[in-house]
Amino acid sequence: MAEAATEWGGGLWAAADLVTPMAIRVAATLRLADHIAAGTQTAEALATAVDADRDALERLLGHLVTAGVLTRAGTGSYSLTALGGR
Repeated sequence: MAEAATEWGGGLWAAADLVTPMAIRVAATLRLADHIAAGTQTAEALATAVDADRDALERLLGHLVTAGVLTRAGTGSYSLTALGGR
């Protein structure tokens, strides 16, 4: 076990592996993909649609972009990737 902690990322990397499944679960619970597909695509509009804190939702959306589930345009709108549309 001590050897795993000295490998690249160690325990922190292992903990990060839990973030993406939880982020996807939250997004699914909020039905973000449905809202995005229906045309609600900015963080502000999505936060209003799902009654969520905008800052918290923006962090979630940012993680989903990093995970390849969403893309973000320069205009601040989000869209589903092929992975996110599944």
